[in-house]
Amino acid sequence: MTKSTLGYAAGLILFFALGALLGYGIATQPALFSFQPNAPMTQQGNTNVPSDAGSAVNPPHTSQSRLAGQQGLYGLNQTEGASQSATNLSVFYRLISQAQVYEKAHQYELGLEFLLQASFEISTVEEQDIFEEVLAKFVETYRRSLIQTGQLAKLDQIYESLAMQMPNLSSYQLLLGKLRMRMGNPDAALLPLSQITNHPTLGAEARQLIEDIENRAESALDAQAGETQRVALKLLADQYVVTIVINDQMKIPVLIDTGAAVTILEPDVLQALGYNLAGPSEYFATANGVVEAPMVWVDTLTIGGSRLQGVAIGGLTLGLDKDVRGLLGMNVLRHFDFKIDQSQRLLILSDR
Repeated sequence: MTKSTLGYAAGLILFFALGALLGYGIATQPALFSFQPNAPMTQQGNTNVPSDAGSAVNPPHTSQSRLAGQQGLYGLNQTEGASQSATNLSVFYRLISQAQVYEKAHQYELGLEFLLQASFEISTVEEQDIFEEVLAKFVETYRRSLIQTGQLAKLDQIYESLAMQMPNLSSYQLLLGKLRMRMGNPDAALLPLSQITNHPTLGAEARQLIEDIENRAESALDAQAGETQRVALKLLADQYVVTIVINDQMKIPVLIDTGAAVTILEPDVLQALGYNLAGPSEYFATANGVVEAPMVWVDTLTIGGSRLQGVAIGGLTLGLDKDVRGLLGMNVLRHFDFKIDQSQRLLILSDR
């Protein structure tokens, strides 16, 4: 043989040997050579995505046992034998994870959009449970943010949207009804509450709230319709103080605060009126952030010649001047067309 013939033969032997080794590797270690369709994809060109959006965010640990062995996307593997639901699992957890990233970045509107998209990808009971828990925590965080910035109208829109898009989650209809009552709009509260009166766990509370609304005069004013009233004010450190009467029992000086969604009284005032402050509580925005405090419903609140029935009042220590015992908020003032005559120090009220 010539040298060229020997070289050619050696090349063929080496080629077939390498081919055999590669075939053996693919047969025994397919994971090293296969494409992983469920690997997270980094979004390109989206400048609104927070910097950690591509990082692995574990799904909520609602139940460690039911998530065990389901690793794949964001640290979860699908169980052996998982078939057509694999793609849905991947999309569902990607959307949930992205919503949590936006929540951490305080971009709540975007996060809520991802959660609503995730609701269409639910394919198992486990995913439904995970979704409901993540949504509840997300909405609670969003709620605190909106209360802190005084955006109760925005919170009303969110509850209404969730109640309409996911009627099976009756808790949002209850929350919507209670929020509208808190804002002094019991008529609007009747619709969501009436839709859950037969709910096995929430129905009793909904029926009680409806009964409370019906037993109260619907924000009735004792003043003659269309009558304009002039209520005397006191000036205290550039703020105006007006006197209200609760339950026809106690005269209470309060600051007029159009930035307060709900009327507030000092806890000792409510206790002196006989109210138990160990009951339901709500979040309230203060100068020091959002705080949780008791909320009660007083039978009547009178201002000037106008008498409102069934008014929500929060019990909160405000640290105001000793001559002021609370704040008069928009859940009372919204029932009037009102203005302040600064020259005469008068609150001018006309019922709507």
